[in-house]
Amino acid sequence: KEFAPTAGDITKDYAIVESAGQLDGLVEELRAAKRFAFRVVQSAPLAMRADIVGLAFSTAPRRARYVPIAQRVVGMLGSDDAIPLRDVIDRLRPVLEDASITKVGHDLKVDLVLLERFGVKVRGLECDTMLASYLLDATRSGHPVEDAALEHLGYKALTDDEVCGRGPKGVELADLPPQALLDYAGERADLPLQLADRL
Repeated sequence: KEFAPTAGDITKDYAIVESAGQLDGLVEELRAAKRFAFRVVQSAPLAMRADIVGLAFSTAPRRARYVPIAQRVVGMLGSDDAIPLRDVIDRLRPVLEDASITKVGHDLKVDLVLLERFGVKVRGLECDTMLASYLLDATRSGHPVEDAALEHLGYKALTDDEVCGRGPKGVELADLPPQALLDYAGERADLPLQLADRL
């Protein structure tokens, strides 16, 4: 794995959605694609206790859009760098609840719990790559997206520790600026999309 490509090595199209206009453009892209992968970036491991830090979407391999949410980081970023959660939810709800648009993800139960807390019932689920990985090899102790990406795509994904640090110097995802989370969030949507058909 020391020689596997990483986010810093590959050519990719990951970008931050910084305005309501760009968010509307993303919604149209998701609707036109008819199939996309998504991930809710959360502030804590347990979905019932977590806040939504942002949402990532991918409609094609190595293409992702990250929508940061205006929460704790808004004070250091300014209002132009994050969109209020209610605005994000209201704009994305139609495509997330449209059963004719298929969705892919990794460990989707967490995403579904978080979104349902805000009244969004995601429909059109096609593949959860964590469950697919489990069905292929139930003997493993865990099925993180990093392991699946390395095994099936030959790609070394960023880990939580690499993004947040560990120990006393570690920070929470919610305290990081969107640019620092872009590759991490982008991978969380991009990699399941690439993995779904293989698995």
